[in-house]
Amino acid sequence: MARYQNLKDYLQNEHIKLIDKAVTEHQNSDVDINGNTLIESLYCTDDNYNDLKMELVVSVDSNETVSGKKYYKVTLLGNLDRKLQDIRVKEVDKCEKSDIRDDNLLSQFILPNVRAEDLERIGNELFSYYDIFAGMHGYGLSLGKIIDNMNAPIFFADLPDDCLGRINLVDTDIKIYRWDIQKQNIQEDCGHAKPGVILLNKKKYFDEKDGELLVTVAHELVHWHLHQRFFKLLVLLGTDADTMNCLEKPVAFADNMPDIQKALCIAEWQANALAMRLAIPSCTVDAANKKIANDLSTYNGNYGDMRQTFVKKFAKMYGVSLYVAKTRNRQLGYDGVDGTCLEYEENGKKIQPAPFYFQLGTLKENETFVIYRKNYEKLMHEDKVFAELINSGRYVYLGYVVCRLDGKYIDVEFSEDGIRLVLSENARNNADECCIKFSVCSRVYEREYSYQEQVYLSNTKNTSIIDLTPLIPEDLKKEVDDYLSEEIKTAKLRTFGETLQYHLFGSDFTVIDENGSFTHKAEEIIDEFSSNISLSNTIIKKYLKGESYPKLQTLMLLCVELGLDIEKGRDLIAKAGYNLDSPIPECKICKLIFGTSKEHALYLINNWKKIVKYFEEMS
Repeated sequence: MARYQNLKDYLQNEHIKLIDKAVTEHQNSDVDINGNTLIESLYCTDDNYNDLKMELVVSVDSNETVSGKKYYKVTLLGNLDRKLQDIRVKEVDKCEKSDIRDDNLLSQFILPNVRAEDLERIGNELFSYYDIFAGMHGYGLSLGKIIDNMNAPIFFADLPDDCLGRINLVDTDIKIYRWDIQKQNIQEDCGHAKPGVILLNKKKYFDEKDGELLVTVAHELVHWHLHQRFFKLLVLLGTDADTMNCLEKPVAFADNMPDIQKALCIAEWQANALAMRLAIPSCTVDAANKKIANDLSTYNGNYGDMRQTFVKKFAKMYGVSLYVAKTRNRQLGYDGVDGTCLEYEENGKKIQPAPFYFQLGTLKENETFVIYRKNYEKLMHEDKVFAELINSGRYVYLGYVVCRLDGKYIDVEFSEDGIRLVLSENARNNADECCIKFSVCSRVYEREYSYQEQVYLSNTKNTSIIDLTPLIPEDLKKEVDDYLSEEIKTAKLRTFGETLQYHLFGSDFTVIDENGSFTHKAEEIIDEFSSNISLSNTIIKKYLKGESYPKLQTLMLLCVELGLDIEKGRDLIAKAGYNLDSPIPECKICKLIFGTSKEHALYLINNWKKIVKYFEEMS
């Protein structure tokens, strides 16, 4: 907790006598001033880097005004490096109450005005600065050249696991390591870090070679470039913190925070928002993408595979992780990378599903097809329409996307570890046909400052809970509503037995003679049919007469052998007393079977119990 919450609070408590004296001297012998000087507003300017210029409007008690107050503009100067020990009054003038400005958080804490719409421009300007002075001349940031050519104070240190990097605000006793870029090793330097030194998490970035090192460095360089005076002000205000930490999960902004906490959140947002834009500046991305596009080795596999190859080459070109490369391309409007570099965990094992593709331009910047487990469960709990969609059995969650439950779009993979559902080849090439989109809901503040909730550079980003809104088409919502209001109606022209007779023998065929027995020709067809599906002709005859009804697994065997499509199969299944839209595992398997080849359908039927178990575990 800081001793003072903002600069106005600090001046009111530490230098009000100086201000009061200056106002009194300005009035000379004017006796209507009774003291009680109060700082009403404060505005800082950054005209002179050495001297902080503070423009104040103060009020003093007065006997001569109706309001009992008089107002003065007071301009102060002081050096932050000296902790304002040289603070002095530059000028004092009379003013009106109307001259009081609303408190401006950026001005109070000497923070730059970084608007969301200016991020790309500022990122390019920062890159140009480091490009010139570090002599990088590449596509992105070069840490080695920044350390070597700019003598930047960047070291490794043993930091807490959740701290990616930090800038020291005061002298600190901590063991630091100097990085030899050429030899790719580190050497212990000393046990002390001065103010302004950048420290990086040794375990994460040197020992484990985490691919997000460059973005963390860029984060700290943004602080170094834009927030030096802010850091000095924090020390002046008596903050307990001796470092500015880049955390895996920054503290979320809240309106009820003290001013100093809001300022810290804004500074962190600025560094986070600009970090990727400095590490991967937009001014170089087009050239980088063209180089990748001109490399023939990019064009292997289907469209999803090619997109993933593109992301991998992009990541290598800029020296960043796949996650950073993918995220940065999404920021720049390349929505096609959304289906690449996927990873989720299932039963303690990491799964990397095949990439998928969709028509470019399908997704807005804040939209995605990808939803990981915790966010899926959150939506199931909080979004009634989404939960109804899943519970209707029409869609299924695969661990990373929500896809239409249809054999056209879903395959079943069998392995030593069991089975899992995956997108079919058709779905991987046409995800926009079958997968649900989600809108990422981030809080955005646009007042005298910008602030947005941000993506975290943590090892748990795929398990972080964020606010998502499912973008369910209206016609699909209507389907769900129809299902919930009443069971889907099928034409009741025949019983199950009559319907099975129709599909097996056709409409113009005598099945049973006048004695109630099957005709000779019908017997031949029944014998052949029963032998094909390994069922006795006795049980087939009972089905045909409506004396017995098969279980769903057997029903699907009948449908496959009869070559029924999903609509005819749905009708036959309904006549047997089942609702194909029931969310039970068995009905989900039926939907997987329709639309697949006969060979694959029989394979699924033979593994019926395993697939039921899979669905039960996933629910």
